[in-house]
Amino acid sequence: MTSIGKLFKIGQRNLVKDLDKLAVTHGVTGTQLSAIDFIADNKYVTQKDIEQEFHIKASSVATMIDRMVEKKMVTRVPNEKDKRVNEIHLTASGAKINKIAKQIISSHDDDILRTFSEDERKTIIKFLKYVAEDNSNPSLEGEKNGRK
Repeated sequence: MTSIGKLFKIGQRNLVKDLDKLAVTHGVTGTQLSAIDFIADNKYVTQKDIEQEFHIKASSVATMIDRMVEKKMVTRVPNEKDKRVNEIHLTASGAKINKIAKQIISSHDDDILRTFSEDERKTIIKFLKYVAEDNSNPSLEGEKNGRK
């Protein structure tokens, strides 16, 4: 039997590569495109929120945000209640890219699912959500909760 983990790793690599190809024509990476989409969909976003949403290290997110600030896609705004925390806001340029991002991501998803029936698509999405929620290995449940 083919390893599900191996298929996920290869599939993930292919998805990122495909999204990067689409994104580069707009001067961003696939990860930046996804981050812009996430920022646009949420009123209040911090660097920590992006780290948690995409499961990326803090240093990688900081570098990504720095590059997006340089390209004038986002700004860092100190939080009024806690000046140590920066909120990440889209600029007008970032909002324009977000419109493109939504189209690219939607088109990309449609291309991937095109060959499947509606019922198969629902099953695929259900399965991916299950795996993404980290329910895929009940034998590790104790380790996930800090117990071994």
